[in-house]
Amino acid sequence: MTKKILRYMFIAVIILAAIWAAMAVTDYLRCRSLKEPVFVRPIISDDSGEGVFEGVGYHIMIYRDPEQNAATEMSYSLFGRGIMKAELIDGEIYVKNLD
Repeated sequence: MTKKILRYMFIAVIILAAIWAAMAVTDYLRCRSLKEPVFVRPIISDDSGEGVFEGVGYHIMIYRDPEQNAATEMSYSLFGRGIMKAELIDGEIYVKNLD
């Protein structure tokens, strides 16, 4: 009986890890293209959507240009370590890997 319980627990952990990875990768890819993240909640933000957003194990910082009402810079950190920064410069998106 205990082997069966351990097996189900192991499967549950693998499924939760896969769901978390899908959420983190989805927000990472959206951040790279300066799109709004999906699986985050605001920690500090204003009415324009600029601020710090928190996912499960990661943070995203969004900076906006008030004239264009669009994101001009986003940074993504995973477990407190900076991973990536994307900037909009002269209409082009530049991505800098920080790690």
